Amino acid sequence: ALNLIDHLDLAVGSDVPHGERLRRISRPHGSSPAVGSAKRHQAEQTQLVNEVFEA
Repeated sequence: ALNLIDHLDLAVGSDVPHGERLRRISRPHGSSPAVGSAKRHQAEQTQLVNEVFEA
């Protein structure tokens, strides 16, 4: 079974520069879809966006 990263790697593999691989940047797995407070959510969101553009 393919996960999303494997599927995308197959779908766009030839468009990814040689030697590069797709990787997931996401929130950690949890039983709740949210962190519980707007302030903490915003901090988490900022961290994710920064990580995406620094990758």
